[in-house]
Amino acid sequence: MKRYAEARPYLERALAIRKKVLEPTHPDIANSLLGVALLALDEGHPADALPLAQQALAIREKVAPDHPDMMSDLLVLAKIQVAQHHPAAAIPYLERGLAIAAKKEADVDNVAETKLRLAEVLWDTGKDRARSVTLAQEALAAWKEGGAASQEGAADAQKWLDAHKLPR
Repeated sequence: MKRYAEARPYLERALAIRKKVLEPTHPDIANSLLGVALLALDEGHPADALPLAQQALAIREKVAPDHPDMMSDLLVLAKIQVAQHHPAAAIPYLERGLAIAAKKEADVDNVAETKLRLAEVLWDTGKDRARSVTLAQEALAAWKEGGAASQEGAADAQKWLDAHKLPR
């Protein structure tokens, strides 16, 4: 709904409460940190989002370094890098997310979005355009299987594919 000013106090209060009552490495603290980081990113403040997302990732790395929940942290960190005009710096985060997904069952939307974001940065950096198209096709296929809830993601992937063709 993009009502950031209304959301901020609730997210910050949840984070403060969780920090007060939970162990410093509790996953719920990572979830709250990531929520505040996403808000900062959505508000157009990637520099403010970066330390929060890094803290969230650090907590998850201490608890379960290959847990599928890390994909969200890695995806947000990649988005921050892109927002700060460092697309090549996003690649290791996205590759790590896909490596985690290959080992463990992960959320289909996270996997599909990670693939599409990696496709974008690979294309934009000129690293591997053939792979970027393949990744976007895989993302589209995954979102199409997801049904109505995944229509927005599927539309994004299709739009990207329509705009990015490999020369014959």
